[in-house]
Amino acid sequence: MKTIFDIGGHSSTNKQILLLEIGADHIYYALFDPVENRISRMVHLECDESELQDKVTALMKEYGSSEIFSCYVSSAFPQALLLPFSAGKNHKEILHAVYDEPASALLKDDINEWQIQNVYLLPAGILESITSVFPGATFCHAYTSTLKTYNGVNAEDQIAIHFTTKKFQVLVKKNGTLQLAQVYQYVSPLDVIYYLLKICSELGLEQSKVYLIVSGLIEKDSALYKQLRDYFLHIVFFEPVAVKLPEHDLPVHFFTSLNNLAACAS
Repeated sequence: MKTIFDIGGHSSTNKQILLLEIGADHIYYALFDPVENRISRMVHLECDESELQDKVTALMKEYGSSEIFSCYVSSAFPQALLLPFSAGKNHKEILHAVYDEPASALLKDDINEWQIQNVYLLPAGILESITSVFPGATFCHAYTSTLKTYNGVNAEDQIAIHFTTKKFQVLVKKNGTLQLAQVYQYVSPLDVIYYLLKICSELGLEQSKVYLIVSGLIEKDSALYKQLRDYFLHIVFFEPVAVKLPEHDLPVHFFTSLNNLAACAS
């Protein structure tokens, strides 16, 4: 397990919410004061999927105290489907037909703004570890919090891309309509370019016109960003504004997913 960053401390005088994002390659958590709309501490850990259960259990033991009154959890696992409301109760059968993982719990978010439901899987052991300490914990998927947060770009054709160290999440809109939500694994910048070019080709998006809204662990002077600039004309870094952050010297787009989660928890 590797610490990407650990910023801030336990400075709030109010009871706080534990914001927790869990993905196959990372754990990202923060202490959020909804009264002051401020995050006092935020930590990003890179880890293997085999380490997740033990780390989540340790976090629950650490923060299952009186200073934390609630827990808001975002699943960043790729086992998720966005379905129209018309799918109704068939969402269970549809999800299990695509992802046959009996050891996982099935959860669902209704996204009224888009008239869709987000059905997704979360490892059952992780769900149990959280709810045993915070029975009233709220769960959502990372797709949901992203879709519920305005990214500042009004272009009808856009690809929102959020990077962790090993994976990236995309939400693709064409003519203002959601077309694709997916998580991809990458090793090199060219892996990312391949997937993006494939998406543009399959969905009929023009590289010269589509906007990339970029967030997560990507630097402006990185090889990855330079490769993106070689292929796409319109690239915007998402700048979180929903919540106040502790002092830091990192690019603000690093904290986009926590911003989105805090906005949903407020």
